[in-house]
Amino acid sequence: MEGIATVFFLPVIATLGTFAMVLLIVYWVLKSGDRKRQLEHELRMAAIEKGVDIPLPPVREKNPYIWPLIWIGLGLAILIGLGIVGDEWYWGFIPLFVGAAMLIARLIFRKQKKEDGEKKELPEITTTEGGTYDAS
Repeated sequence: MEGIATVFFLPVIATLGTFAMVLLIVYWVLKSGDRKRQLEHELRMAAIEKGVDIPLPPVREKNPYIWPLIWIGLGLAILIGLGIVGDEWYWGFIPLFVGAAMLIARLIFRKQKKEDGEKKELPEITTTEGGTYDAS
């Protein structure tokens, strides 16, 4: 009887536990977003009732490197985890290279954006003696 429990019930319990944990995390994230939107709505309604200008939410700059690093970490975790077990460890290269490609693309686009920003500087406008403008 001990062999059946180990072979059948342990993987089922582990799978159900993982699935339940993922569902709880998704529920918690959605619930916290709902609460945040509700608080923002209450703040806006209170400002409207008092006749005050509605405060703008602060602009929060997102880190563009979060997802590439998560993919790279996932790939490394799969490589190391399955490498220790001796199973098909090469599957870890897929998320690893996806993350590496995302990271490289974001670095290239950041460099291009910086170069485009330098090129789009407005030319200096000067006035000549005749009253014409020189934009050279």
